[in-house]
Amino acid sequence: MKSFSIIILLSITIVSGCQQIDKVSSRESTMVEKAPRYVGEMQINRLDSYSTRVSNLMHSKGTYEYFINESFYNMGRPIEVKAGESFKGLTVNLKKGEKLVVELGKWNFNGSKIEILESKAVTNGMKTAVNIPEGEKKFYFYRLALMDAHGKITAENYFPLYTPSDQNNMIATASKQVYKGGETASIYYENLGMSQYETGTYYQVYRKTNSGWVQEKQDKSFADQLLSLPPFSLHLEHVRLNGLSKGTYKVLKAFTRNNGQEDSEFRLGVEFEIE
Repeated sequence: MKSFSIIILLSITIVSGCQQIDKVSSRESTMVEKAPRYVGEMQINRLDSYSTRVSNLMHSKGTYEYFINESFYNMGRPIEVKAGESFKGLTVNLKKGEKLVVELGKWNFNGSKIEILESKAVTNGMKTAVNIPEGEKKFYFYRLALMDAHGKITAENYFPLYTPSDQNNMIATASKQVYKGGETASIYYENLGMSQYETGTYYQVYRKTNSGWVQEKQDKSFADQLLSLPPFSLHLEHVRLNGLSKGTYKVLKAFTRNNGQEDSEFRLGVEFEIE
């Protein structure tokens, strides 16, 4: 199983027992049959190295203090921004005579040169927003620097920004193809691209019959909780198989991604056997 270094989002959901629902529509059965195990394709994880590069840029000078704690904004993780829109930035309270330098920058293709796309100096009450260029899967850094009344930089912070992919990229995998009755199935959901997805702890379990896929009744004693899957993260769910007879089963789970205009929803289905 592949590991990712940005974030491992681990959540365990338990189904304590299942009973079969007697009737299922042909439309629902077709939906289950067509639910794919993966969508899109794997993308190269450049967010890790880019975040490290931004962090190194901030630490390499060694002369300035950091006036914004990284955990204050997005816990130091890359910040998703919308291509072609404005990133509102951060509000900083300035002392008398101070100014705040606001910059949006990027590296060239091979990373050897920094290009400043936008730069301005603002005072209290002025906006610190920057305009994000068009284009998906792009990387930028957002710099805030304190400048005293003599024009000297006294402190600065850098934040990594990225524009997400327009395509969904995710795969679902069961830990085994065949389980024994009463075992616990481990289902891995891997975010393979540069988008953040939302899902819940709720999922659906279906059994394959001669008349199509039939949903199993689930124990809904637990409350559904919202989960976020950042780019290149891994989400694990444990499903107890007690109460399920021999046969072919499929677990379906829904995900959404905000594409800037509307939520894009899709379902993944992972199939396995119980012997």
